[in-house]
Amino acid sequence: MSLVSEAHRRHWQQRRRQEAERIAVRREKAERKAEAAAALLKQHWPQIQAVWLFGSVLEPGFGLRSDIDLCIEGLPSDALFAAMHQVDQLQRDVVDPESLIPVDLVRLEALPEHWQKRIRERARLLLP
Repeated sequence: MSLVSEAHRRHWQQRRRQEAERIAVRREKAERKAEAAAALLKQHWPQIQAVWLFGSVLEPGFGLRSDIDLCIEGLPSDALFAAMHQVDQLQRDVVDPESLIPVDLVRLEALPEHWQKRIRERARLLLP
């Protein structure tokens, strides 16, 4: 005899499917926002050489609380906070909390050499 009724099993299967659908939608939004952020950054700082998307958005572990990780090559070190502000402005009109996806920015030049190599090899290049 099973400890879980068929009704409970169906309920939890449906909840897992719904969560998987929500995660898929969030991943699509995250990828679109990453592309928009990369374009915006390049517009404000034409000297940017590349923007990569990396981290959980590219991994199976991406979830409803995951953020967007962008690595920027060529952004001046004194422009990082201004760049963060510009990217945050992409979400200024978002009212649905589930649609808000935090963005973390890092400068490639500020990373240790092994991380720079890893980004170049594994991340998705958004802007060459």
